[in-house]
Amino acid sequence: MTMRLTWQKRVKRFLFSILVSRLFLRGSRSRVTRLSAQFVFRMNTNYPTANLFHSREKLWRSFGDQLGNNEWAGFEFGVASGDSTKIFLKMPYIKNCVEWNGFDTFFGLPNEWGDLPKGAFSTNGVPPKIKSHLIQWHVGRIESTCEEIPKLQNLDKNFIILFDFDLYSATKAAWDVIVNFLKPGDIIYFDEAYESDENQMIEEILEKQNFPLEVVGYTTMGIAFRVGH
Repeated sequence: MTMRLTWQKRVKRFLFSILVSRLFLRGSRSRVTRLSAQFVFRMNTNYPTANLFHSREKLWRSFGDQLGNNEWAGFEFGVASGDSTKIFLKMPYIKNCVEWNGFDTFFGLPNEWGDLPKGAFSTNGVPPKIKSHLIQWHVGRIESTCEEIPKLQNLDKNFIILFDFDLYSATKAAWDVIVNFLKPGDIIYFDEAYESDENQMIEEILEKQNFPLEVVGYTTMGIAFRVGH
């Protein structure tokens, strides 16, 4: 027996086809939407009990539940204009932060990436003017400035680490140093996990790690892990 669609269902299917076409098939933005959708489906399959947060700010706020009252040090790899830094400085658990280290050239992307041109996110080499005694800027290419990490104080504290370099090479350079100081309870966040560069880094970490990583949560673009015992 042939099932006939009601006019309501026909309208719904028609509207859905338009939505799919506009979101996934047209223009440069559709590429990001496709990658984001694929990322969410993949995370839901791989980590079915992990929470999907509707904004990275809500995911970041949940870090306080993971840290408890522990003192912590922040590492931000990829600062740009400092928008993320400003958000973290307003988090309730900032009261337990002992240091915030921001790494960037402040000249933007060294080459094209995704839909963005070379130089995107540049602040002409000038770090953002954010008033806080916690902040220490490390200006230059990460391949050089990462050498400053072993000399820092507070490496015995818990970490919140933000990877926002976008590019695989820069992310790997930072990871290869900071990994030597990771400890249970540290939180690691990748801001563009849905893109191929950071996704490649994450897959390598999960494949080669000799310590457990627990998923704190994810958004449509990023994911956060917690170092387990």
